[in-house]
Amino acid sequence: PFVAAVAMPKSAVVTGAATGIGRAIAKCLALNGASVAVNYRNSSQAAEETVNEIRAKGAECIAIQGDVTKKEEVERLMETTVKELGGIDILVNNVGDFFFGLLMETSVDEFKAVLTSNLTSVFSTCKAVVPLMSENGSGVIINVGLSPMDRMRGAAHVGEGRRRIAEEHQAEGRRQQIESVERRRRGVGLPPIDIGDAGGLGARFPLSQHRTGNVQRR
Repeated sequence: PFVAAVAMPKSAVVTGAATGIGRAIAKCLALNGASVAVNYRNSSQAAEETVNEIRAKGAECIAIQGDVTKKEEVERLMETTVKELGGIDILVNNVGDFFFGLLMETSVDEFKAVLTSNLTSVFSTCKAVVPLMSENGSGVIINVGLSPMDRMRGAAHVGEGRRRIAEEHQAEGRRQQIESVERRRRGVGLPPIDIGDAGGLGARFPLSQHRTGNVQRR
């Protein structure tokens, strides 16, 4: 699916790309011709390692620190990417902190932190990048979410379960809004992409035919 997103040389922002699935996505995009901005919050050393690995393959790559739950840092992330890479054609929302706990063991702050990391971050990045993509007449937004097995597992984890439901509704709302933009401007859209078992570093990315508007991961 990430290969399909790079039909021609493009620039991409991948949030939470210093390690894990985010790193694998960044490398996949770069190996298929994209210039990549590797976003990270705290893992500066891991981010530099990711950048060096990608550059060693001959691709253009930069690391940009930023907490994507904060509006001003999201704006700085996008502005820096446009300045350094010339624009933003692909946005991959990969950030999402997880807290698994039983209802009576979960604090309000922990519950809010999960919602902020998984929902506010996506809202902020989409809001910042859609005008840029619309102005350019094209763009792809990929949201990394959870697999059906994850949604089924641990129903007693109320905070995470509520977050999953909210994430699905928000993703559908974003898909409908951005498809409306696409119809008007013939540019920006949320592709029907599904990541299956990513195997830690995201070794396998099967293309799904389901129009969920969401990328899913384990």
